[in-house]
Amino acid sequence: MAKTIIIDGYNLAFASDRIRPALLKDKQKGRELLVELLAGYKKTFGYDITVVFDGADGHTDKCSAKRGIRIVFSRPPQNADQVIKNKVEIQKKSKTITVVTSDRGIVNYVKGRRVETVGSKTFLDRMEQELARRGADKEKPGRIDVKEWMEYFGFKEKE
Repeated sequence: MAKTIIIDGYNLAFASDRIRPALLKDKQKGRELLVELLAGYKKTFGYDITVVFDGADGHTDKCSAKRGIRIVFSRPPQNADQVIKNKVEIQKKSKTITVVTSDRGIVNYVKGRRVETVGSKTFLDRMEQELARRGADKEKPGRIDVKEWMEYFGFKEKE
């Protein structure tokens, strides 16, 4: 069974020394940095990841995806906390869920449902350690890179 991770987006972003400054300057840029970080984690471990942000900030879609990461924006009157709680209620019976947040209200609610919680800073530290252990922080050539180099050196793909 694949592990599902539901993330309190702004809570995790503000816990990151790298993402927080970008988020304070430009919310969109901060969110993009967070999604890029999570996409690398997903690519390495294959987890099903959903990140939930407060408010739509002008987004027309309530839900979208980028690089395999589901991105959800709450809509008033709901906030991200309520969206996360709803997702836990819907998915807890059929999936192994971990909720990433340092928000005490969410943590208390989720623990009562026998769902694992991880604090935002702890999650960032674990993610960094797991990626480093796997060597995922080292850049690997993609299919396009390999194809370009093969063409450059005169190798042709088998048809």
